[in-house]
Amino acid sequence: MNYTWNWIIFVIYCFVMVYIGYLGYKKTQNIDDYYVASRSFGLGVAIPLFAASFISSASIIGYTGFAYGYGWSFLIKYGLGVALGWIGLQIFSPKIYNSNYTWYTTSDLFCARYYDEKFMRGFQGLFNAFYMFIYVVIGLTGIGTIMEVFLGISYFWAVVIVATIFLAYTVTGGMYSVAWTNVVQFILLTIGVFIAAIASVKSAGGIANINSVIANIEGGITNLVPGAMHSIDARGAVPLGQSIGMAIGIGLTCPCAIYYHRIYFSIKSKKVAGSFVGISALILAATYIAIGLIGMAGRIIVPELANTEQVFPTIIMKLPFVLSALIVAGVISAIQSTLDNQLLSAGSLATHDLYNKIYNKNATEEDLVKVSRIFTLLIGIFATIIALIRPALVIELYNFIMILIPTVLFPPLLLGLFWKRTTREAGIFGCAFGLIAGLLWILFGPENIPATLVVLPINIILMIIVSKFTPNPPVEVAEKFF
Repeated sequence: MNYTWNWIIFVIYCFVMVYIGYLGYKKTQNIDDYYVASRSFGLGVAIPLFAASFISSASIIGYTGFAYGYGWSFLIKYGLGVALGWIGLQIFSPKIYNSNYTWYTTSDLFCARYYDEKFMRGFQGLFNAFYMFIYVVIGLTGIGTIMEVFLGISYFWAVVIVATIFLAYTVTGGMYSVAWTNVVQFILLTIGVFIAAIASVKSAGGIANINSVIANIEGGITNLVPGAMHSIDARGAVPLGQSIGMAIGIGLTCPCAIYYHRIYFSIKSKKVAGSFVGISALILAATYIAIGLIGMAGRIIVPELANTEQVFPTIIMKLPFVLSALIVAGVISAIQSTLDNQLLSAGSLATHDLYNKIYNKNATEEDLVKVSRIFTLLIGIFATIIALIRPALVIELYNFIMILIPTVLFPPLLLGLFWKRTTREAGIFGCAFGLIAGLLWILFGPENIPATLVVLPINIILMIIVSKFTPNPPVEVAEKFF
């Protein structure tokens, strides 16, 4: 197989990303620049930054694989989930963006709302930094697997090369580099996904033919009955309750995602805060439908795949060299645009919340920029090493984290931002209870009932009870948040 065009496009892409990183480095003069780009972003940056950050390796590999295996039911399991996530973020937008405060991390928001620096700073800093680290490891694993196919190199070198590039521009330029590269990456990933979708659908004989063929698919890798790929639950192969539970989990996780909060902390006005998610959602909805069509077209183009998650790279490598190379650039962009934001979030949390606010409160601006770059680099290197080892434990931790994020963060975020009576004691209780109860449910609870459907509502109820029996929040806190 000839990988020449893939390599040519990839090398050009890498040079562009590194150059943008250099521009970000020149622009960054202080810690405000490094963390949140001096809160200067308008819609022109916020929309591609959010849209590019939203599409990850799970979207490209996982969603196409699920559509390949189960057809239109992907709209319930994943489509409903991301739609709920967009709606949740839109509802939370005017609260997460608060002109009364200067926030760098989500921990700042929690500390301000719950008027507590001791527990909230340490807990939020550690929990959020850890889950961002796991996200980066998973992202590197995904992109290594993809680039192994697209570039014809070993998984080891695929991870090392990609990690080197995104570490270079993220560490040096901070939020400016992340945002500017995301603008370019958003353009590339959108072009790549739609080229792939059009080429796949055409190769499969058109949408009408795809629908006709998949309606009669029986057995196969996912052992379906006829008509399953047209059913919202794949005729029982994908339990509807499980799909709705997962969709709710995705929907509740989005408003809690700290790398989305970072975008709110980096924009320049309430008007931008209230509109960029809604506009981005229109673009993303079309992109996700295109991703699903690629998966279903794959059931016709490569009907006997042993692994559903190989459908996207397998289809792309069947296209003409130039087209496949452009799509490769789009795929890399989709994954790196999420990774860089997550890595910067992890580095900022480690520096701002743990180093500056707890260990060295007198650090200078120059020291903080330097320490941020060091922490971001070290976290990135460590994540790369773990990704190269590919321990099964990482996947287990990722599954744990995906369940714990909404149980730990959503109740105190929801009540803290929308009910002024919520107290410090309730916020502390909500974080601790969500973590402990979430872990216990994961370890000992029924596998077919997600923790988000049980632990989360109980946590909300208990937080309300705790608030009723503890002193009201200070007046100045209520005034600034409500």
